[in-house]
Amino acid sequence: LSRACGITLDIRNPEDANSRGQHVYVTNHQNSWDLFTISSAVTPKVVTVGKKSLAWMPLFGQLYWLTGNILIDRANRSKAVGTIDQVVNSLKGSDVSVWMFPEGTRSRGRGLLPFKTG
Repeated sequence: LSRACGITLDIRNPEDANSRGQHVYVTNHQNSWDLFTISSAVTPKVVTVGKKSLAWMPLFGQLYWLTGNILIDRANRSKAVGTIDQVVNSLKGSDVSVWMFPEGTRSRGRGLLPFKTG
């Protein structure tokens, strides 16, 4: 979608990025364009953690869930922690990595903001 929106991306992944094994990637949202740009930097076998309400976005929400991404209930801390615990247990025996946005908001280019509780 970045090309369709006229966005030119400069992606700088290490040459061995696809063979480094399992990781937890932590990043921050810069702005609303992240949806169109950040997916180009994702290596194979990576799922993201997103808020549960994403599931209700027409088309995107269903695709997000169907492709194995993780939806957490940020309004309920104990449910969110329980979901993350389940994810950790299921990922231990796999080669899938997780990409998360722990700030819970967009930084608008101000660098990394404080992480959400939990």
